[in-house]
Amino acid sequence: MPTNATTAILFADEGPMQGSLVPVCLEKILGDEILLWQLRALPKEIGRVHVIAGENHEAVARLVANHNAETGGSVECRQDRSVLRSILSLAGNGAIELGACVLFVQANRPLINGCAMKSLLDCGNGATLDGCKQELGVLEWSLATKAAELLVQQSPGADSKSLMSAAFSHEVSIIVLGCATEDRLCAKTRRDLAEIHDVARKRVVADWLDAGVAFIDQNSAYIGPRVVLAAKGVTIEPHVRMEGRVIVGEGTTIGHGSIVRDSTLGASIEVKPYCDICGASIGDSARIGPFARLREGSRIDSNAHIGNFVETKMTHMHQGAKANHLTYLGDCEVGGNTNIGAGCITCNYDGFGKHRTVIGKNVFIGSDCQLVAPVTVGDGAVLAAGTTLTSDAPKDALVMTRPAMTTKDGGASKLRAKKAAASR
Repeated sequence: MPTNATTAILFADEGPMQGSLVPVCLEKILGDEILLWQLRALPKEIGRVHVIAGENHEAVARLVANHNAETGGSVECRQDRSVLRSILSLAGNGAIELGACVLFVQANRPLINGCAMKSLLDCGNGATLDGCKQELGVLEWSLATKAAELLVQQSPGADSKSLMSAAFSHEVSIIVLGCATEDRLCAKTRRDLAEIHDVARKRVVADWLDAGVAFIDQNSAYIGPRVVLAAKGVTIEPHVRMEGRVIVGEGTTIGHGSIVRDSTLGASIEVKPYCDICGASIGDSARIGPFARLREGSRIDSNAHIGNFVETKMTHMHQGAKANHLTYLGDCEVGGNTNIGAGCITCNYDGFGKHRTVIGKNVFIGSDCQLVAPVTVGDGAVLAAGTTLTSDAPKDALVMTRPAMTTKDGGASKLRAKKAAASR
Protein backbone atom coordinates (compact mmCIF):
# COMPACT_ATOMS: atom_id res chain seq x y z
CA MET A 1 0.00 0.00 0.00
CA PRO A 2 1.28 3.49 -0.80
CA THR A 3 2.27 5.48 2.27
CA ASN A 4 0.33 8.48 0.99
CA ALA A 5 -2.99 6.67 0.52
CA THR A 6 -5.93 9.06 0.61
CA THR A 7 -9.55 8.35 1.46
CA ALA A 8 -12.37 10.39 -0.03
CA ILE A 9 -15.78 9.81 1.53
CA LEU A 10 -18.37 10.76 -1.05
CA PHE A 11 -21.95 11.54 -0.22
CA ALA A 12 -22.75 14.69 -2.20
CA ASP A 13 -24.83 12.63 -4.61
CA GLU A 14 -26.81 10.98 -1.82
CA GLY A 15 -29.70 13.23 -0.78
CA PRO A 16 -32.35 12.44 1.85
CA MET A 17 -34.20 9.17 1.53
CA GLN A 18 -37.99 9.23 1.31
CA GLY A 19 -39.52 10.62 4.48
CA SER A 20 -36.25 12.09 5.77
CA LEU A 21 -35.07 15.67 6.26
CA VAL A 22 -31.33 14.92 6.35
CA PRO A 23 -28.90 13.42 3.83
CA VAL A 24 -28.12 9.73 4.12
CA CYS A 25 -24.73 10.35 5.74
CA LEU A 26 -26.47 12.06 8.68
CA GLU A 27 -28.97 9.26 9.32
CA LYS A 28 -28.24 7.61 12.67
CA ILE A 29 -27.42 3.98 13.44
CA LEU A 30 -27.50 3.22 17.19
CA GLY A 31 -27.27 6.95 17.89
CA ASP A 32 -24.27 7.72 15.63
CA GLU A 33 -24.45 9.22 12.15
CA ILE A 34 -23.52 6.93 9.26
CA LEU A 35 -20.57 9.21 8.48
CA LEU A 36 -19.11 8.57 11.95
CA TRP A 37 -19.37 4.81 11.40
CA GLN A 38 -17.43 5.22 8.13
CA LEU A 39 -14.75 7.47 9.63
CA ARG A 40 -14.13 5.02 12.48
CA ALA A 41 -13.83 2.12 10.01
CA LEU A 42 -10.98 3.70 8.05
CA PRO A 43 -7.74 1.69 8.29
CA LYS A 44 -4.96 3.37 10.23
CA GLU A 45 -2.71 3.27 7.17
CA ILE A 46 -4.81 5.98 5.52
CA GLY A 47 -2.87 9.20 5.21
CA ARG A 48 -5.45 11.89 4.46
CA VAL A 49 -9.23 11.91 4.75
CA HIS A 50 -11.49 14.23 2.78
CA VAL A 51 -15.25 14.46 3.19
CA ILE A 52 -17.08 15.93 0.22
CA ALA A 53 -20.45 17.44 1.13
CA GLY A 54 -23.22 18.85 -1.01
CA GLU A 55 -26.14 21.05 -0.07
CA ASN A 56 -25.95 20.14 3.64
CA HIS A 57 -22.34 21.25 3.90
CA GLU A 58 -22.70 23.14 7.19
CA ALA A 59 -24.31 20.25 9.10
CA VAL A 60 -21.74 17.80 7.78
CA ALA A 61 -18.88 20.20 8.55
CA ARG A 62 -20.08 20.50 12.18
CA LEU A 63 -20.17 16.73 12.51
CA VAL A 64 -16.64 16.42 11.09
CA ALA A 65 -15.38 19.16 13.43
CA ASN A 66 -16.88 17.37 16.45
CA HIS A 67 -15.30 14.11 15.32
CA ASN A 68 -11.90 15.78 15.00
CA ALA A 69 -12.24 17.34 18.46
CA GLU A 70 -13.14 14.00 20.07
CA THR A 71 -10.55 11.86 18.30
CA GLY A 72 -7.77 14.35 17.56
CA GLY A 73 -8.24 13.66 13.86
CA SER A 74 -7.64 15.96 10.91
CA VAL A 75 -10.49 15.08 8.56
CA GLU A 76 -11.16 17.84 6.03
CA CYS A 77 -14.62 18.75 4.79
CA ARG A 78 -15.33 20.53 1.49
CA GLN A 79 -18.45 21.44 -0.44
CA ASP A 80 -18.92 20.28 -4.01
CA ARG A 81 -21.81 18.51 -5.74
CA SER A 82 -19.50 16.90 -8.32
CA VAL A 83 -17.46 13.93 -7.13
CA LEU A 84 -14.99 14.02 -9.99
CA ARG A 85 -14.55 17.78 -9.90
CA SER A 86 -13.72 17.54 -6.19
CA ILE A 87 -11.11 14.86 -6.82
CA LEU A 88 -9.61 16.91 -9.62
CA SER A 89 -9.45 19.93 -7.32
CA LEU A 90 -7.83 17.91 -4.52
CA ALA A 91 -5.28 16.51 -6.98
CA GLY A 92 -4.63 19.96 -8.41
CA ASN A 93 -3.81 21.54 -5.04
CA GLY A 94 -1.64 18.62 -3.92
CA ALA A 95 -4.09 17.09 -1.44
CA ILE A 96 -3.90 13.89 -3.49
CA GLU A 97 -0.26 13.09 -4.19
CA LEU A 98 1.18 11.33 -7.19
CA GLY A 99 0.87 7.56 -6.92
CA ALA A 100 -1.79 7.69 -4.20
CA CYS A 101 -4.69 5.27 -4.04
CA VAL A 102 -8.05 7.02 -3.78
CA LEU A 103 -10.75 5.10 -1.91
CA PHE A 104 -14.35 6.09 -2.62
CA VAL A 105 -16.77 5.25 0.20
CA GLN A 106 -20.47 5.62 -0.49
CA ALA A 107 -22.56 7.46 2.05
CA ASN A 108 -25.25 4.79 2.19
CA ARG A 109 -22.98 1.92 3.35
CA PRO A 110 -22.50 2.30 7.14
CA LEU A 111 -21.43 -1.31 7.82
CA ILE A 112 -18.12 -1.14 6.00
CA ASN A 113 -15.12 -2.32 7.98
CA GLY A 114 -11.46 -1.44 8.06
CA CYS A 115 -10.27 -4.87 6.92
CA ALA A 116 -12.37 -4.70 3.78
CA MET A 117 -11.15 -1.20 2.93
CA LYS A 118 -7.53 -2.13 3.59
CA SER A 119 -7.79 -5.13 1.27
CA LEU A 120 -9.28 -2.90 -1.42
CA LEU A 121 -6.39 -0.49 -1.08
CA ASP A 122 -3.94 -3.38 -1.21
CA CYS A 123 -5.43 -4.84 -4.37
CA GLY A 124 -5.51 -1.40 -5.94
CA ASN A 125 -1.83 -0.69 -5.43
CA GLY A 126 -0.59 -0.31 -8.99
CA ALA A 127 -3.91 -1.42 -10.52
CA THR A 128 -5.23 0.32 -13.58
CA LEU A 129 -8.52 2.13 -13.85
CA ASP A 130 -10.09 -0.56 -16.04
CA GLY A 131 -8.78 -3.28 -13.75
CA CYS A 132 -10.52 -1.77 -10.75
CA LYS A 133 -13.74 -1.42 -12.69
CA GLN A 134 -13.64 -5.03 -13.78
CA GLU A 135 -12.75 -6.45 -10.38
CA LEU A 136 -15.00 -4.42 -8.13
CA GLY A 137 -18.12 -4.22 -10.25
CA VAL A 138 -20.23 -1.81 -12.21
CA LEU A 139 -22.64 -1.05 -9.35
CA GLU A 140 -20.15 0.99 -7.38
CA TRP A 141 -18.43 2.27 -10.48
CA SER A 142 -21.63 4.01 -11.60
CA LEU A 143 -21.12 6.72 -8.99
CA ALA A 144 -17.86 7.84 -10.54
CA THR A 145 -19.38 7.53 -14.02
CA LYS A 146 -22.22 9.88 -13.07
CA ALA A 147 -19.72 12.39 -11.77
CA ALA A 148 -17.78 12.18 -15.00
CA GLU A 149 -20.95 12.79 -16.99
CA LEU A 150 -21.38 16.11 -15.19
CA LEU A 151 -18.08 17.21 -16.70
CA VAL A 152 -19.09 15.88 -20.12
CA GLN A 153 -21.91 18.42 -20.15
CA GLN A 154 -19.34 21.17 -19.69
CA SER A 155 -16.88 19.70 -22.24
CA PRO A 156 -18.65 19.10 -25.60
CA GLY A 157 -17.05 16.35 -27.67
CA ALA A 158 -15.47 14.51 -24.73
CA ASP A 159 -16.79 11.20 -23.41
CA SER A 160 -16.77 9.88 -19.84
CA LYS A 161 -14.00 7.36 -20.44
CA SER A 162 -11.59 9.86 -21.93
CA LEU A 163 -12.38 12.37 -19.18
CA MET A 164 -11.71 9.80 -16.47
CA SER A 165 -8.50 8.69 -18.16
CA ALA A 166 -7.37 12.28 -18.43
CA ALA A 167 -8.38 13.08 -14.88
CA PHE A 168 -6.19 10.33 -13.48
CA SER A 169 -3.28 10.55 -15.91
CA HIS A 170 -0.91 11.11 -12.96
CA GLU A 171 -0.92 7.42 -11.97
CA VAL A 172 -3.69 7.87 -9.42
CA SER A 173 -5.48 4.55 -9.02
CA ILE A 174 -9.17 4.43 -8.08
CA ILE A 175 -10.74 1.84 -5.83
CA VAL A 176 -14.51 1.90 -5.49
CA LEU A 177 -15.86 0.28 -2.35
CA GLY A 178 -17.52 -3.09 -2.88
CA CYS A 179 -17.85 -5.14 0.32
CA ALA A 180 -19.54 -8.51 0.66
CA THR A 181 -22.74 -9.75 2.34
CA GLU A 182 -24.08 -7.53 5.15
CA ASP A 183 -21.27 -5.00 4.73
CA ARG A 184 -22.74 -4.07 1.35
CA LEU A 185 -26.20 -3.17 2.66
CA CYS A 186 -27.26 0.21 1.24
CA ALA A 187 -29.42 2.67 3.13
CA LYS A 188 -31.63 3.84 0.27
CA THR A 189 -35.02 3.47 1.98
CA ARG A 190 -36.42 3.42 5.49
CA ARG A 191 -36.74 -0.34 5.17
CA ASP A 192 -33.02 -0.59 4.31
CA LEU A 193 -32.11 1.63 7.26
CA ALA A 194 -34.14 -0.54 9.64
CA GLU A 195 -32.35 -3.68 8.38
CA ILE A 196 -28.93 -2.05 8.78
CA HIS A 197 -29.84 -0.86 12.25
CA ASP A 198 -30.79 -4.39 13.29
CA VAL A 199 -27.58 -5.88 11.87
CA ALA A 200 -25.45 -3.26 13.62
CA ARG A 201 -27.29 -3.75 16.92
CA LYS A 202 -26.77 -7.51 16.86
CA ARG A 203 -23.07 -7.13 16.03
CA VAL A 204 -22.41 -4.74 18.92
CA VAL A 205 -24.34 -6.85 21.45
CA ALA A 206 -22.56 -10.02 20.25
CA ASP A 207 -19.17 -8.38 20.79
CA TRP A 208 -20.06 -7.44 24.37
CA LEU A 209 -21.49 -10.88 25.08
CA ASP A 210 -18.18 -12.36 23.95
CA ALA A 211 -16.39 -9.93 26.30
CA GLY A 212 -18.42 -11.16 29.28
CA VAL A 213 -21.18 -8.56 29.66
CA ALA A 214 -24.50 -10.01 30.87
CA PHE A 215 -27.64 -9.18 28.87
CA ILE A 216 -30.99 -10.21 30.35
CA ASP A 217 -32.52 -9.90 26.88
CA GLN A 218 -29.98 -9.50 24.11
CA ASN A 219 -32.73 -8.90 21.54
CA SER A 220 -33.97 -5.69 23.16
CA ALA A 221 -30.66 -3.98 24.01
CA TYR A 222 -29.41 -1.03 21.94
CA ILE A 223 -25.73 -0.36 22.60
CA GLY A 224 -24.01 2.35 20.53
CA PRO A 225 -20.60 1.91 18.89
CA ARG A 226 -18.85 4.36 21.25
CA VAL A 227 -20.09 2.69 24.44
CA VAL A 228 -17.37 1.11 26.59
CA LEU A 229 -18.48 -1.51 29.11
CA ALA A 230 -16.27 -3.08 31.76
CA ALA A 231 -16.77 -6.76 31.12
CA LYS A 232 -16.65 -7.96 34.74
CA GLY A 233 -20.00 -7.87 36.53
CA VAL A 234 -21.84 -5.50 34.17
CA THR A 235 -25.51 -6.36 33.64
CA ILE A 236 -27.77 -4.83 31.00
CA GLU A 237 -31.47 -5.36 31.64
CA PRO A 238 -34.11 -5.48 28.86
CA HIS A 239 -34.91 -2.48 26.66
CA VAL A 240 -31.84 -0.46 27.65
CA ARG A 241 -30.53 2.11 25.16
CA MET A 242 -26.99 3.52 25.40
CA GLU A 243 -25.74 6.06 22.89
CA GLY A 244 -22.81 8.38 22.30
CA ARG A 245 -19.68 8.27 24.43
CA VAL A 246 -20.67 6.14 27.44
CA ILE A 247 -18.30 4.45 29.91
CA VAL A 248 -19.58 1.91 32.46
CA GLY A 249 -17.48 0.47 35.28
CA GLU A 250 -17.31 -3.02 36.77
CA GLY A 251 -20.27 -4.43 38.65
CA THR A 252 -22.73 -1.81 37.41
CA THR A 253 -26.32 -2.69 36.48
CA ILE A 254 -28.35 -0.65 33.99
CA GLY A 255 -32.03 -1.13 34.78
CA HIS A 256 -34.92 -2.03 32.54
CA GLY A 257 -35.94 0.64 30.04
CA SER A 258 -33.17 3.09 30.98
CA ILE A 259 -31.52 5.45 28.48
CA VAL A 260 -27.89 6.54 28.91
CA ARG A 261 -26.20 9.08 26.61
CA ASP A 262 -22.74 10.68 26.72
CA SER A 263 -22.16 9.80 30.37
CA THR A 264 -19.59 8.15 32.64
CA LEU A 265 -20.71 5.61 35.22
CA GLY A 266 -18.32 4.19 37.80
CA ALA A 267 -18.20 0.76 39.44
CA SER A 268 -20.94 -1.04 41.40
CA ILE A 269 -23.63 1.48 40.46
CA GLU A 270 -27.27 0.46 40.49
CA VAL A 271 -29.34 2.25 37.86
CA LYS A 272 -32.90 1.18 38.57
CA PRO A 273 -35.55 0.91 35.82
CA TYR A 274 -36.60 3.74 33.52
CA CYS A 275 -33.92 6.32 34.20
CA ASP A 276 -32.85 8.97 31.66
CA ILE A 277 -29.16 9.88 32.02
CA CYS A 278 -27.56 12.36 29.62
CA GLY A 279 -24.26 14.21 29.99
CA ALA A 280 -23.78 13.02 33.57
CA SER A 281 -20.96 11.59 35.68
CA ILE A 282 -21.82 9.04 38.38
CA GLY A 283 -19.41 7.81 41.03
CA ASP A 284 -18.88 4.32 42.43
CA SER A 285 -21.66 2.63 44.41
CA ALA A 286 -24.23 5.34 43.69
CA ARG A 287 -27.92 4.45 43.43
CA ILE A 288 -30.05 6.01 40.71
CA GLY A 289 -33.80 5.79 40.17
CA PRO A 290 -36.19 4.37 39.39
CA PHE A 291 -37.63 7.02 37.06
CA ALA A 292 -34.79 9.50 37.67
CA ARG A 293 -33.62 12.05 35.14
CA LEU A 294 -29.99 13.21 35.21
CA ARG A 295 -29.48 16.02 32.71
CA GLU A 296 -26.35 17.65 31.35
CA GLY A 297 -23.71 18.64 33.88
CA SER A 298 -25.00 16.36 36.63
CA ARG A 299 -22.21 14.99 38.83
CA ILE A 300 -23.22 12.34 41.32
CA ASP A 301 -20.38 11.31 43.64
CA SER A 302 -19.83 7.90 45.21
CA ASN A 303 -22.51 6.48 47.50
CA ALA A 304 -24.95 9.26 46.64
CA HIS A 305 -28.61 8.47 46.03
CA ILE A 306 -30.93 9.92 43.39
CA GLY A 307 -34.37 8.41 43.82
CA ASN A 308 -37.68 8.13 42.01
CA PHE A 309 -38.88 11.12 40.02
CA VAL A 310 -35.84 13.23 40.88
CA GLU A 311 -34.39 15.51 38.19
CA THR A 312 -30.94 17.10 38.28
CA LYS A 313 -29.27 19.60 35.94
CA MET A 314 -25.82 21.18 36.40
CA THR A 315 -25.85 19.76 39.92
CA HIS A 316 -23.07 18.25 42.01
CA MET A 317 -24.21 15.76 44.63
CA HIS A 318 -21.27 15.13 46.95
CA GLN A 319 -20.44 11.79 48.50
CA GLY A 320 -23.29 10.28 50.48
CA ALA A 321 -25.83 13.00 49.61
CA LYS A 322 -29.41 11.84 49.05
CA ALA A 323 -32.46 13.07 47.19
CA ASN A 324 -34.81 10.12 47.23
CA HIS A 325 -38.18 11.44 46.09
CA LEU A 326 -39.94 13.90 43.77
CA THR A 327 -37.33 16.65 43.64
CA TYR A 328 -35.80 19.12 41.16
CA LEU A 329 -32.19 20.18 41.71
CA GLY A 330 -30.98 22.62 39.06
CA ASP A 331 -27.73 24.67 39.09
CA CYS A 332 -27.02 23.33 42.53
CA GLU A 333 -24.31 21.94 44.80
CA VAL A 334 -25.29 19.54 47.57
CA GLY A 335 -22.71 18.79 50.27
CA GLY A 336 -21.71 15.38 51.57
CA ASN A 337 -24.26 13.39 53.60
CA THR A 338 -26.96 16.00 53.08
CA ASN A 339 -30.56 14.77 52.83
CA ILE A 340 -33.03 16.42 50.45
CA GLY A 341 -36.64 15.70 51.39
CA ALA A 342 -39.50 14.86 49.04
CA GLY A 343 -40.97 17.62 46.91
CA CYS A 344 -38.06 20.06 47.19
CA ILE A 345 -37.25 22.51 44.40
CA THR A 346 -34.31 24.77 43.72
CA CYS A 347 -35.93 27.78 42.08
CA ASN A 348 -33.01 28.50 39.75
CA TYR A 349 -34.74 30.52 36.99
CA ASP A 350 -36.33 33.92 37.60
CA GLY A 351 -37.57 34.45 34.05
CA PHE A 352 -34.38 36.21 32.96
CA GLY A 353 -31.39 34.14 34.07
CA LYS A 354 -30.25 31.07 35.95
CA HIS A 355 -28.99 31.28 39.53
CA ARG A 356 -27.10 28.85 41.74
CA THR A 357 -27.96 27.18 45.04
CA VAL A 358 -25.20 25.96 47.37
CA ILE A 359 -26.12 23.53 50.14
CA GLY A 360 -23.48 22.55 52.70
CA LYS A 361 -22.67 19.16 54.17
CA ASN A 362 -24.78 17.32 56.77
CA VAL A 363 -27.78 19.53 55.96
CA PHE A 364 -31.37 18.34 56.37
CA ILE A 365 -33.86 19.82 53.90
CA GLY A 366 -37.42 18.96 54.92
CA SER A 367 -40.15 17.99 52.50
CA ASP A 368 -41.78 20.52 50.19
CA CYS A 369 -39.13 23.23 50.54
CA GLN A 370 -38.41 25.85 47.91
CA LEU A 371 -34.91 27.33 47.72
CA VAL A 372 -35.10 30.60 45.77
CA ALA A 373 -31.68 31.06 44.17
CA PRO A 374 -29.17 32.54 44.56
CA VAL A 375 -29.07 31.18 48.07
CA THR A 376 -26.67 29.31 50.37
CA VAL A 377 -27.42 26.84 53.16
CA GLY A 378 -24.62 26.44 55.70
CA ASP A 379 -23.23 23.15 56.99
CA GLY A 380 -25.47 21.29 59.42
CA ALA A 381 -28.49 23.56 58.92
CA VAL A 382 -32.06 22.25 59.06
CA LEU A 383 -34.89 23.57 56.89
CA ALA A 384 -38.29 22.63 58.28
CA ALA A 385 -40.87 21.11 55.93
CA GLY A 386 -42.65 23.66 53.77
CA THR A 387 -39.96 26.32 54.10
CA THR A 388 -39.48 28.87 51.32
CA LEU A 389 -35.88 30.04 51.63
CA THR A 390 -35.22 33.47 50.13
CA SER A 391 -32.01 34.37 51.95
CA ASP A 392 -28.96 32.47 53.16
CA ALA A 393 -29.36 30.00 56.02
CA PRO A 394 -26.43 30.17 58.47
CA LYS A 395 -24.45 27.17 59.58
CA ASP A 396 -26.31 24.95 62.10
CA ALA A 397 -29.45 27.12 61.82
CA LEU A 398 -33.06 25.92 62.05
CA VAL A 399 -35.13 27.73 59.43
CA MET A 400 -38.95 27.72 59.29
CA THR A 401 -41.27 29.84 57.19
CA ARG A 402 -44.50 27.87 57.58
CA PRO A 403 -47.60 29.88 58.61
CA ALA A 404 -49.13 29.42 62.04
CA MET A 405 -51.60 26.52 62.27
CA THR A 406 -55.17 27.28 63.38
CA THR A 407 -57.29 24.55 65.00
CA LYS A 408 -61.07 24.83 65.65
CA ASP A 409 -62.49 22.01 67.78
CA GLY A 410 -65.59 20.51 66.15
CA GLY A 411 -65.04 22.67 63.10
CA ALA A 412 -65.21 19.74 60.67
CA SER A 413 -68.77 18.80 61.68
CA LYS A 414 -69.90 22.43 61.47
CA LEU A 415 -68.38 22.74 57.98
CA ARG A 416 -70.14 19.58 56.71
CA ALA A 417 -73.48 20.76 58.14
CA LYS A 418 -73.06 24.14 56.48
CA LYS A 419 -72.29 22.53 53.11
CA ALA A 420 -75.27 20.19 53.42
CA ALA A 421 -77.64 23.06 54.20
CA ALA A 422 -76.43 25.05 51.22
CA SER A 423 -77.06 22.14 48.85
CA ARG A 424 -80.80 21.76 49.75
